[in-house]
Order: sequence, then structure tokens, then C-alpha cells
Amino acid sequence: MSRPVALLVVLVVVVVAWPSPSPSHTGVVTRVVDGDTIWVDGVDVSIRFLDVDAPELDTPEGIVARDELVVRLDGRVVDLFCDGYGYYGRWLCVVRVVS
Repeated sequence: MSRPVALLVVLVVVVVAWPSPSPSHTGVVTRVVDGDTIWVDGVDVSIRFLDVDAPELDTPEGIVARDELVVRLDGRVVDLFCDGYGYYGRWLCVVRVVS
């Protein structure tokens, strides 16, 4: 098997095996990872905010960003509007606070 064909087979297997994100999901934020990543109940992968790039946790700004998200989102109900997967297998989503 040539290299391009082998790569295509691997990509097809990964896409078929990976769970498909719902176009919409509602759940409670169970964990804030950093300034642009959260966990939501009922979702088996972490959620990365679509088009948001927060500072990393190894900087003071990254800690502030994470702490602010904890105050605003931890334990809150959110709607997720997802648009596929990011580099680390996270869903890329627009997150809207419901309550």
C-alpha cells in the first residue's frame, strides 16, 4: 500500500471511530481546565472554545483567565454549539450560558 493510501485509511478509521459531536448539547460545566477549555457532563471529551486562545497556565495571565472562567462557568448550565474537533481531540464549540 502506498503512503498516501495508508494515511487515508488511517484518517477514515479515526473519523469513523471518533464519536460525532451533537450540533447542540446542553449540560453542566463540571470542570474548568484553563482559560479556553472546560468539561461538560454528558460529553466524553473536553470542550475548547471556538476561536478563543487564552494564555497558557504557566503564565500569570493564564491563571487569571482560568480563575475567571471558574467564577463564571463552574457548575453552570451551558449550551454547546460545536463545529468539529481540534488538534487534541477536543470539541470546538461556541458556549452559551443558560443558567
